[in-house]
Amino acid sequence: MKQFLPLSFDPQKVQEELELFGKLLAENPELDEKKHILPFFNKNINLSNFIGIIDANMNFPNKYAFEFDIFGDFKSDLVIGDSTNNNYLFIEFENAKSNSIFKKNGNKATLEWSYRFEHGYSQIIDWFWKLNDFRQSGSFRTIYGSDLSNFNGLLVIGRTAFIAPLEQQRLNWRKNYVQVNSKSILCMTYDELYEILKIKLNFAKILGQITD
Repeated sequence: MKQFLPLSFDPQKVQEELELFGKLLAENPELDEKKHILPFFNKNINLSNFIGIIDANMNFPNKYAFEFDIFGDFKSDLVIGDSTNNNYLFIEFENAKSNSIFKKNGNKATLEWSYRFEHGYSQIIDWFWKLNDFRQSGSFRTIYGSDLSNFNGLLVIGRTAFIAPLEQQRLNWRKNYVQVNSKSILCMTYDELYEILKIKLNFAKILGQITD
């Protein structure tokens, strides 16, 4: 079974890897999960670990694991943890194509949710179910530190440029109002992920200066 790997926050390394992420987005209008996305995040571990800062319940991410097994039945592309409060963010990366989130179906004016989006979203629901099923077990406490550990899900998919204003409203409504077992599933495009991480990193640098 894979173990979490510890990683301390290094703002300079995160900055360098964030710039590489921006370059990846600028040079590739569409991104393939296996060709672009997974290799990039597996290589740039400082940025990958920093994604955990998006979770409002996480004080500061300090450990991570790729292709993390969830009690034998499922695997998360990336899990980020905060050992100070036993909070975990489970991440599913999907591709970034023109039809990753919405797709045309015949002559219907309203676009339908795509298979890739529903597949990624459903995977996170299954992870929540499995984690909740094992919450009272010794294995859960060994892996996650406590049976009171908190976990959230993040689906990263698509590009902002491919989403029309109406579809953006639908996506925002879904991620803001649909809950699974009292939990929201965060959903965002790779462009949104980049912008949020840039803001979070700048804020972390300011806090570091204040602390110093």
